[in-house]
Amino acid sequence: MPLYPFLAILAAMPVYLILEYLRNYRSDFVRDLSPKYNFTTLVKQLIIAVIFVLIFYHPCRINLEKSIYLKETEWEEGYYRLSAFLKKNMSDNTVNLKDYTILTNGYNAHLQFYIAMLAERDIHLGGISKPDDLRPGNYITSHEEIVPQLIADYNLDIDTLSDIFLIQIIEQK
Repeated sequence: MPLYPFLAILAAMPVYLILEYLRNYRSDFVRDLSPKYNFTTLVKQLIIAVIFVLIFYHPCRINLEKSIYLKETEWEEGYYRLSAFLKKNMSDNTVNLKDYTILTNGYNAHLQFYIAMLAERDIHLGGISKPDDLRPGNYITSHEEIVPQLIADYNLDIDTLSDIFLIQIIEQK
């Protein structure tokens, strides 16, 4: 933790040097209307560029891997499976999700986002529900551990679509 201020100074130095060089370069350029290039300025530019790349390459690469070139771990695939399904269904509308309620255990902010996005496209989901307070109706889930509990407690019909369960609860047993 105490190392961060020193890293910030180290990261700021190349930026400062580049800005300082550009400020001096512009004043030289305005003064005699021709840029001055010699070997020492080119070496300084190269050193500044190399330092800049060395400092920022690794953090930028990590951020790109986590945001653009996303590689999900095995547990994340199951966790975000329903989000991926809802995202895909927004574009191709393969399943009519009108009047379905999302059934999930736990954190659901990513699902709230897709509920709002689908509502903008006039596909109104019934919200999000926990497995312990269900009434007859249509539900969608990707949690495999919920299904045996539902089979034991309710009369229902289940359809599967690539690890997504479309469940119609008829009545409680």
